[in-house]
Amino acid sequence: MRVLAFDPGHTTGFALIENGFILVVGAVHFSCNVFIDLIELFQPNAVVIEDVPLRSIDVTTYVVFSLLKNHRPTWTKESVKLFIVKPGVWKPLRQAKNKDFIPHVQDAIGLAQYAERISKDA
Repeated sequence: MRVLAFDPGHTTGFALIENGFILVVGAVHFSCNVFIDLIELFQPNAVVIEDVPLRSIDVTTYVVFSLLKNHRPTWTKESVKLFIVKPGVWKPLRQAKNKDFIPHVQDAIGLAQYAERISKDA
């Protein structure tokens, strides 16, 4: 399974994993077109986006999250699974962080690994 994960923010981390292997990671600045381009380029089976915590909401982060979530009909086929995951759900289950990456990329890797695991169980 090919999973593309986004950790939205002023700088949005992304990670693409397939069958447990990290294929691509990176970070992009706010731009809906970049997200759509990444999804079209990588053709994932699943897209996972970290939900925005309401208690510490940041306007830019919320806009990025909303664009990713609400543009689903324009960027994906029905066969692509979409997961919106709260930080408190996946972070306790994440594997060790890779300190070579910035925090948003580390979180995107963890999100992708989490989504891949729950997809196998479903």
